[in-house]
Amino acid sequence: MNPFLLRLSTDIPMMLEDRLIALASMTADDVQKAANVQGAAHPAIAKYKAALAPQYSVASGGVAVLPVAGALMMNPDLWSMLIGQAEDLELLTEQVQKMGADPEVSAVVLRLDTPGGMMTGGIEFADAVSELNTRKPVIAWTGSLCASLGYLVASQASEIVATRSAQVGSIGTILSVMDWTEYLKGLGVKIHTFTNKEGTLKSILPMNEEREAYLQSRADTGFAMFRDMVKAKRPEVKDGAMKGQVITAQDAQGLGLVDRIGDFQFALSVARQAAKRRGV
Repeated sequence: MNPFLLRLSTDIPMMLEDRLIALASMTADDVQKAANVQGAAHPAIAKYKAALAPQYSVASGGVAVLPVAGALMMNPDLWSMLIGQAEDLELLTEQVQKMGADPEVSAVVLRLDTPGGMMTGGIEFADAVSELNTRKPVIAWTGSLCASLGYLVASQASEIVATRSAQVGSIGTILSVMDWTEYLKGLGVKIHTFTNKEGTLKSILPMNEEREAYLQSRADTGFAMFRDMVKAKRPEVKDGAMKGQVITAQDAQGLGLVDRIGDFQFALSVARQAAKRRGV
């Protein structure tokens, strides 16, 4: 089975819809290919995953650069990392903590290229960025895509810098339920599910009003947390920019989503200047 579908049963996606659908639609053949890679790499699988993990580097002036790319998930399996281009939130959080402890680092640039990710672990990653920013200036930069959970993380930085054509925003949560009932019925397959009598929400299918309300409440709760974290750091963000839309950075600047327009070298210079002002 597609491991990402299992993740959807317990987590709340903060991700662009097209990437969410792509990850959820990976075929059994894709999974088998990844499984073959896992088998070939065993018993060095942990070492291989570590080799794929993000690492920060230190540029001139003591500015550390941490790439934040791909779909962000807590402890993704190798299948998700190889096929779905997933990044491990736990390892990213560790890198943030290491930059905070590194005496050679005076400021940080998060180089973001992500459609978002999952709420579990994502909130803690954003919290780690926020905490680091109290000690060393953190600049978020994107030259491509900084959406959903990626934007939540960026919002915790001192400033957000983006190129004019970069795409930012997608503030919100999205839950998708795949109902295979009719398909399985056509195959002559019927699944019987038994729960304790109180467990009416233990299963989400067949869908009914109570289960729809439950799923909607999960999406709303996730969005409320997302919105409040963004607003706490960036109160200037307009409510009209929080409808889940992705916006070109040049337009996003007027909505409070982006502070400055510039390339990566400009973001590095912003970080160096911020470190000097703080005396780091």
